[in-house]
Amino acid sequence: MTYQAEADLARDPDFAARLTAGLCDEARSRTTEPLGSLIMKLPTQGQMAFMPFTASAPGFGDKYSAGGQASITDGDILSAIQANWDLVATVQFPPA
Repeated sequence: MTYQAEADLARDPDFAARLTAGLCDEARSRTTEPLGSLIMKLPTQGQMAFMPFTASAPGFGDKYSAGGQASITDGDILSAIQANWDLVATVQFPPA
């Protein structure tokens, strides 16, 4: 894993599109939550909020270095989304 590989992945437009699609899928079942509602209205804002955490998910940098964004499976992306959902929700919508 290198920070450069993670940074390159975070700038990959194909990976960004896949992350946005995964976020929309996850948000469909969470529309009553503020973050889910936000993503359904503004998917690219969700993508920007999740990208740093997703691109730095364990193993993503190594997979990207070895085979590009296509080597990261949709299941990998979904797992990273679900693992970081509460963190991103707290950052985007801090408790009062």
